[in-house]
Amino acid sequence: MAAVVVTGANRGIGLEVARQMAARGDDVIAVCRQSIDYGEMLEQYQVNTIGPLRITRALLDNLREGSRVAIVTSRVGSIEDNGSGSNYGYRCSKSAANMVGMNLHHDLSPRGIAVMLLHPGYVATDMTGGSGDATPAESAAGLIARLDELNLSTSGSFWHAEGYELPW
Repeated sequence: MAAVVVTGANRGIGLEVARQMAARGDDVIAVCRQSIDYGEMLEQYQVNTIGPLRITRALLDNLREGSRVAIVTSRVGSIEDNGSGSNYGYRCSKSAANMVGMNLHHDLSPRGIAVMLLHPGYVATDMTGGSGDATPAESAAGLIARLDELNLSTSGSFWHAEGYELPW
């Protein structure tokens, strides 16, 4: 009896190879591919991570002392608060967006510009299939309230739209 690894064992030829080898007594480790789409993951980085940095840097000449920068990120970008895994592209891109925001905080605070990272909550939008704990109007009101509270002493922090600070 041999120990074998069969990739693509969820269907087609791979599945049949795994079945036949198991039937003859081999110790089969059947491996199925998960659809981490790396191209999609890169696109999420472009939009969620690099986008806010590029826009902030492009508009830097328009920002002066007292200006505020808010990046809408997501709680799923929290490393400390990750209790479920999966969703690699979105989670990683939002975690990286949090790092962009923290870097901007360090770079812009000496110029008197405050930076905040914001989680909108679980909002009923197309992205969530219409399900959620808040409407877009409720989430927007919470984000605006957090932005109104932003100053240099709260710069570099990560907040939920509902008004509480989130873990990194």
